[in-house]
Amino acid sequence: MTSDTSQTTPVIVGDAAGGAFDAGRRRWDVMIGVAGTAAAAGARSVADAGAAAGRSLANVATAVFARSPAGIAASVAVDVARGAVDWWRHRRECSDGSPAADGTGGSGHLLMAVGGIDSAGAPDDPTFDLDTRALGYHDDEVAYFSYAPGGGAYSPAQTHGDLRRAGLGLAEQLKRMQREHPGREVDLIAHSQGGVVVDVFLRDYYDAGDPEYPPIGTVVTLSSPHEGAPLATAAADWRRSPVGDALIDAAQGRIPLAPADGPSVRQLDEHSRFLHDLWNDRLPDHVDFTTIGATDDVLVPATQIDVPDATKVVVDVGGSPLGDHAGIPHDPGALGVVRAALEGRPPPCVGIVEGARGFVVPTLITRVEHALGDLPVVSR
Repeated sequence: MTSDTSQTTPVIVGDAAGGAFDAGRRRWDVMIGVAGTAAAAGARSVADAGAAAGRSLANVATAVFARSPAGIAASVAVDVARGAVDWWRHRRECSDGSPAADGTGGSGHLLMAVGGIDSAGAPDDPTFDLDTRALGYHDDEVAYFSYAPGGGAYSPAQTHGDLRRAGLGLAEQLKRMQREHPGREVDLIAHSQGGVVVDVFLRDYYDAGDPEYPPIGTVVTLSSPHEGAPLATAAADWRRSPVGDALIDAAQGRIPLAPADGPSVRQLDEHSRFLHDLWNDRLPDHVDFTTIGATDDVLVPATQIDVPDATKVVVDVGGSPLGDHAGIPHDPGALGVVRAALEGRPPPCVGIVEGARGFVVPTLITRVEHALGDLPVVSR
């Protein structure tokens, strides 16, 4: 039988041509791939540069818009809406039958009371005007945190130091309470900057499984700048301006306020690295935390008292706006909220009028104080 070479020859030639074509196509694909990779890398570089420039322009535009009347109005509207949501959530969880703080009830625990900036005293002398008897504590159940090394009596100047060191001091003093009263639960009630000291302790030092620490009962803070203090932010803004810096230097010693360049004041700047790092993580689980603010407080507006997962209540403290901050630890309304927290009850309800003031007024106070930080910018 003869073979048909007319059929096999074209197949062989075709296969060879196809192989050559495939090889050429592979080389071409490699060349295109290399060129494409280079082009893509170049394109990515251009895109990255464009994105960075876009972000910079967006940040500038955002900053400009934020300072414009429309931007301020939009920001206020957002904060007021957020406050309305908080109040509505509070209404769903509150109680109309909460008893007043009248010396009955309470937690039956020990108390560590933590004072704020420019406080003084400790460990047995009161450091702020908290009505502990109205909350059901006996005098021998109450200790006051000290900002002094070693836990002795401290002066106002010692409250201006590093808040991380203060948090460590609180840890050491609570360990001492555990040694003196093994296994006895300890409530923490803090005023103003003292609440941030408690934050540092809970975030950086406290370990519920460590037997050196006492069991922590209820945590309550009163007008504490957990999210920073707008006046501290304004002071930092002024320090960045030659005019503002000179004005602050001239005012130091003449106005009864903490020094603007003190470590704790710098840490309470809303944009500080300290606050950013503090709230990278939430507080430990199983901590029963209540944060209370005053409607007209100009030193720590109630916009600044939020703590993740905490119960938040804003009360209308009687007296002048300048007295709200100092007056909240002995205000009957605030003490009623504290008693409810100590006893594990829902907080007292806040009516619609008082509730509306509680989120509108603090928002306006915060905006005014932020605007104060912009004043030296105009004169640069």
